[in-house]
Amino acid sequence: MHSQNDPNKSSFIPNLINYYYFDKVFDKEKLDKLEEQLKGLSPEEMIEGNTAEVVNKSYRNSRIHWIPKTEEWKWLYEYMGQLAKHANDQIWHFDITHMNEMIQYTEYDEEYEGHYDWHVDVGAAETSKRKISISVQLSGPEDYEGGDLQFYIKRDLITAPKTRGTATLFPSYFLHRVRPVTKGRRRCLILWISGPPFK
Repeated sequence: MHSQNDPNKSSFIPNLINYYYFDKVFDKEKLDKLEEQLKGLSPEEMIEGNTAEVVNKSYRNSRIHWIPKTEEWKWLYEYMGQLAKHANDQIWHFDITHMNEMIQYTEYDEEYEGHYDWHVDVGAAETSKRKISISVQLSGPEDYEGGDLQFYIKRDLITAPKTRGTATLFPSYFLHRVRPVTKGRRRCLILWISGPPFK
């Protein structure tokens, strides 16, 4: 029997859609621990990467904080790494070797219609090594309206699960967006698992 926070208790959509999610893999105990630790972080104005360059807010508008790779947060990095390994072993078999970037804690608020228009997570320099993207729901569907994480796959719009504690994993080259939040606030964690550039 699998517990709710066991990576083996998961669901995935067949290869046509090619993304993977863990249903409530962050149970109440993990979520409570996360909430307590996150109180010590002060979200900042949305910036691009780790630079001070502000992005076009009509394209992307949110508030973020980078979670440091310290002993306090070690459990979270290890746990998200386990999720990525399990999903990768089941469906993609990418050559993944490290998580070079920090976990991003992101808020999308109704106050500024938080959103992120269509994009992919693979880019230049270090981001070219991203293989798997992970999004963890810290808010439940009752906490906000709008704010859907969506993929555009084979002319279909696919909406990721919104249950609190659910982790959605997908190839970093997938085209995706976060629709504007019209009520409440959506909170999530984002992490990218990397490896040698695709060839």
